[in-house]
Amino acid sequence: MNILFIFGQKLKLGGHFKSAKAFALELVDRGHNVFILINKDKGQNIFDSENIKIINLRKFISVPENSYINKLSQLLQIFLIIIKYKINIIHSQDRKNYKLGYYISSILKRKFFLTQAGGEFKFIKRSTKTKLIVYSKELVLGYKKIKKENNIFLISERINTNIYFPLKREKEIDFLFLIRFDNDKIKWINSFQIFIKHVEKLTSYTFNFTIAGNGNYKEYYFNQLKEIQKNSKNLKFNLLNEIIDENKLREIINLSNYICGNGRLLMEGMACGIPAIIMGENNEWDIINQNNIEIISYYNFSGRHFRYNNPINQSLLLDSINNNKLKNELSAFSYDYVKQNLCFKTGVNKLLELYKN
Repeated sequence: MNILFIFGQKLKLGGHFKSAKAFALELVDRGHNVFILINKDKGQNIFDSENIKIINLRKFISVPENSYINKLSQLLQIFLIIIKYKINIIHSQDRKNYKLGYYISSILKRKFFLTQAGGEFKFIKRSTKTKLIVYSKELVLGYKKIKKENNIFLISERINTNIYFPLKREKEIDFLFLIRFDNDKIKWINSFQIFIKHVEKLTSYTFNFTIAGNGNYKEYYFNQLKEIQKNSKNLKFNLLNEIIDENKLREIINLSNYICGNGRLLMEGMACGIPAIIMGENNEWDIINQNNIEIISYYNFSGRHFRYNNPINQSLLLDSINNNKLKNELSAFSYDYVKQNLCFKTGVNKLLELYKN
């Protein structure tokens, strides 16, 4: 098959884009041709493969991006791209260019798909013929509550286990926290700071934290952490910029005893066999284990489950610090859960079934 992924948003190594990347690389490995369509100057090639062609949509600089002239130009460009590369499948990876992709697919009678990746439920108005792919049960239920909704398909298996897997490394980091330091993440960052204070009081051990990310509030929070370290006897912080290279990210994850945060990065840490600590919106946190995994995965590892469920057993953290057997059990649980429930190869199997039917 010749498959066109359309992105309206800027390409960056966020959770949704890494899922699309995992699917695209696996589709290519299975003998399909994948083309990535992006707006010009809206990102770089994050797909790391000579076998995936990146195509830029051009726009008229002198007129607004959303003007009818630009939309008509983009419509014509997509039309010619589909003809030139004999595209069978058009898959819009976000809602921004959904209408363009849908109109073209209708005119040329191509199969069309739309992905709504994560976040809280927000209804996307679309044709009933559009097959909508979502990554969480939270979104599935949101649509099921709306009458006459169909063509909703859950594909939660999207972690690239060819990249994220356990390595035998001597642990140098006690807690690894990876996040984007922007306004929409502040609640979870504040919860992590509460978690730091909890850890400080646990024992007299010295704990090493590695914290990485970029964003508008990075310097503000990094300065706060430096002040905390000055006044603490047993907390050490290693502050880093965002880790873009996925192989380097796998290395640093495997150097860690625990990974902290939300979303895809937690899943990637679990794929490496690292116990995961999830942050909530209102100073909550908990270790992911067999007793809470179902509701955590239901809400896409976002921490929104804390709105309905309090942390189950925070004492599990100290217990696992003092008990290698328990920590190893948590590690095995993390690895097994991703292997059985989140492996991208299973996700691509489901995607191909949808493409073919």
